[in-house]
Amino acid sequence: MTDHSRGKEAAAGRLISPFLEVFLECPLCGRSGAHQKIKSKVFADRKRDIDLRPMEFICAVKSIEPIHPPLYYMFFCRYCCFAAGSPVFAEPFTDSSLPLPRIREAINQTRNSLPWTGPAIQLLTAGQDARRRDYLLAIKLTLLGILFLEIDTAVKEHSMMNLGRYYLRLAWLFRETKSEDSTAVVSQSKLDDFFARLHSHWPEAPADEETALHIAASLLGRALDSTYSLETPLDQVELVTLVARVYIKLNDFARARRYLSAGKDIARKAMNDASRKLRGPESLSGISAAERTALQANVRKLQACIDHAQDIFSDILGEWEMREEKKALEIMTAHPKASAEELLKMLLGQGISASTAQRAMADSMKRNKHKLRGRSR
Repeated sequence: MTDHSRGKEAAAGRLISPFLEVFLECPLCGRSGAHQKIKSKVFADRKRDIDLRPMEFICAVKSIEPIHPPLYYMFFCRYCCFAAGSPVFAEPFTDSSLPLPRIREAINQTRNSLPWTGPAIQLLTAGQDARRRDYLLAIKLTLLGILFLEIDTAVKEHSMMNLGRYYLRLAWLFRETKSEDSTAVVSQSKLDDFFARLHSHWPEAPADEETALHIAASLLGRALDSTYSLETPLDQVELVTLVARVYIKLNDFARARRYLSAGKDIARKAMNDASRKLRGPESLSGISAAERTALQANVRKLQACIDHAQDIFSDILGEWEMREEKKALEIMTAHPKASAEELLKMLLGQGISASTAQRAMADSMKRNKHKLRGRSR
C-alpha cells in the first residue's frame, strides 16, 4: 500500500490491518497454511518489566488497527494442531533447540500411550481466530505449544530454552489479565471455567502467573547445561541474567544474586580468554583481522553484560537487605527471651544471611542498651 492510499484510508476513517497474511509450511506436518503475521516495524515496545515483559507499545502508524502484539506471538497449524512461536514457523531449521523429528514421533506414540492429549489439544484449539485473539485464546495457544514439548522426556530435555520461554510468556499473559489497562480482557470466571475443564485432562497445566514463573526459571536454569541451546559465553550470560530477572520478579533475591554472580563470573572468564588472544602479536596469534575484530566486539559486549548485571545486583541488594532486616526484626521481636545463640540459629533457619542476622542482632543489642541507660537515668 502506498503512502497516498494509506492516507486516503485514514481520511475515510478506515483503519489499516496490522497483519500480513503469509503462507507457511507447518514445521511438523509440512502442510501449508495461512497465518496472520504482524507487520514489521509497526509496533515497538519502549518499556519492560524486570523479567522483560513488554509493558508499553508504541505504534509507528496512527491509522493501524490497535492490537496487543504479544497475543499474536504463537502460531498453530490447523491440520496437525502443532503450536510454536512464530519464528519457528517462519524459520524452522534455524532453531536447533526444537527437535521436530522427535516431536513427530512422540505425537504418534502418545495417541495410544497418553489418551488425555487428544481431548486437551481439542480444548486448547477450540475457538482460535488468528485475527481476533483475546487473552484466553493466547493462553490456550501458549499452553498448546508447551504441551507439544512436555509430552516426551527426550523432547523436553532437548527443548529447555523454548519451553522455559513459553512458560515465561504464559506468566506474562496471566499477569496482564490482572491489569486494568489490558486490552482483549477475559474475565477470571471464564479463565477458571476453562482451567477446570483443562485440568480434567491435563492436571499439571499451570493456571497462574507464579506457578508459570517458577517453572520458567527452573527450565531456563536447566537450559544452561544444554549443549543444544547455548553456543557462546555471551549466550550463557544473557540466559543467566534472564533467570535472575525471573527470580527477582518472584521476590527470590537470594537465587537472583547467585545467578547474577554466576553470570559475571562467566563473562569475566570469557573476557580474560579473549584478551589473552588479543594481547599476542598479530603475526603469531593465528587470528585473522576479521576474527580479531569479532573478539574485540565480544569483549565490549561482555563488559556491557557485567555492567548491566552489576546495576541489577546493586538495585536488588538494597531491596533484599531491607527485607531481610525487617524479617529478622520480626523474629527477634517475637522471641524476646531467646539467647543470642538461639536467635542466630532461628534467623539462619529462616533463610536470612549470616551477615544480615549478625548486623540485626548487633543493632538490637545497641537499642536495648540505650533503653536500659534511659531507664537508669
